[in-house]
Amino acid sequence: MFCYFVTFVLIFYLPNLTLAGLCSNCGETITLDSSKPLNITTSSCPKKEAVGSMCTGSLYINYELKNGSMDLGNLPDYTLLMSNRATVKTNLTMIWLDKTRAIHSLQSSCSDNAVCIQDVNTTYNFMKNLKYEELHQKLSELLYASRAVVANLTCSDNQGRNVLCVNGFCQFNRKDRFTVERKCVPQGEINNPAGLIVGSISAGEPDSDVAFI
Repeated sequence: MFCYFVTFVLIFYLPNLTLAGLCSNCGETITLDSSKPLNITTSSCPKKEAVGSMCTGSLYINYELKNGSMDLGNLPDYTLLMSNRATVKTNLTMIWLDKTRAIHSLQSSCSDNAVCIQDVNTTYNFMKNLKYEELHQKLSELLYASRAVVANLTCSDNQGRNVLCVNGFCQFNRKDRFTVERKCVPQGEINNPAGLIVGSISAGEPDSDVAFI
């Protein structure tokens, strides 16, 4: 009788334990200022009970427009995140080479609300100092040709061989620590964009960080 009673209690309370959480809930538009740090706190962004066991933090920085936004909330219960409640954090920097534009974004999901707040603060306070115009100029000189048609362009493939890539562009993807993909991307109906995407994904476990280009 005792065993049946304990089983019933666990089943009855399990949904309340796994589906309810207290997460900060607010959003803010940011004017990019390298001299002014971002310091979001639970006082400035109060907690709110929501359905779901994970909190979220997101950050968006547009260096061209010198602005951005941040948002703190909760991961909806219908989202499937198989991380065993470990923090999952994705940082992504996109730099266009055919125009002076750069964007950085952060997406963080945390079982601890304070960790998401810290991720947003730390990422902004580090990335706000990116000298994107200087970086864009140097990358463009090394990697970009403004001509729409490059008939004699060659790219390396995964075997290290040179492959003719008429009017297309070369693509280099570093998918993880051990996998690199090189290929020619043919010209489509419109001019191919040119740029660089650098990112990292962390799952909150030792040796789980993956960087990619």
